[in-house]
Formats: sequence, C-alpha cells, structure tokens
Amino acid sequence: MLANLLETAVALDPSRVVLRGDESPVTVTELADRARSLAAQLWADGAEHCVYIGVNGPIVPLALFACAYAGIPFAPINYRLSDEQIAGLVRRLSRPLVITDEPRLAAYAGRTMIPRDAWTASGMPVTEGLPSAVDAEAVATVLFTS
Repeated sequence: MLANLLETAVALDPSRVVLRGDESPVTVTELADRARSLAAQLWADGAEHCVYIGVNGPIVPLALFACAYAGIPFAPINYRLSDEQIAGLVRRLSRPLVITDEPRLAAYAGRTMIPRDAWTASGMPVTEGLPSAVDAEAVATVLFTS
C-alpha cells in the first residue's frame, strides 16, 4: 500500500526534507501528518474519489498520499482542458471531492470542493476517523488520457 511507503520513510529518517517549492521545505513527517489529516477529511466527507485540477506542485504528492490513507482513488485531471471537458470527466467519478484553484471553484458547483491552498496548509495529525485497513487490490489512481 502506498501509505506504507510513506510510513517507512518516516521511520527511516523523520526529518528528511521531501518537498520543496514556493513554501518552506516539508519533511517526510510533516507530509505524513498533513496527508493523514486530509485523509480524515476525505473520509468524513464520504468522498469516493479525490479529483485534482491544477498545476503540479507539493499538493500532488500530498493529495496522493491522503487518498492512500483514506483508501480512495486519486484522479488528477489536466487543467488545460476546457471547463466542459473537465466537468464531463468529473461527472464520471462517484462522489468526487474536487481540489482546484480558487478561480475554477465556481465551475464545479454541486460538488464537494476544497481550494488548493487549503490543502497545503499544515493540518493537525489525525489517526482517528481513518479506515483501519485499505484493500490492497483497490484502485489507487484514476488517469484520464487524451
């Protein structure tokens, strides 16, 4: 399971910096804490898919690991597609939670949405409210190709 990979990295070198970007560096322990916190939110919201629409950055591995902890598929969608194309792809996914940039939020009304910046903020470590076991055979990522 993908979450086990992150937990192993934490056990081996908890202070190792694994993400750098416009923000301050993020250690593997901070990444795991944020991912668990966000996974609890996905789980609490009843999301069955987590959609990401936006540019690449620290949010991508954060969302991927959060999905692994929550036991739901991560579905990144190309932000360069038209709003109509993106909406069509989002409609194909059951109970999606959409993470995207603020300007695009209005285009997906009726879906549970979180602004991208809210996901990159530090979350409180969470160990409660997550599934106790995730099906190792479950789909981890849904990719739409063009």
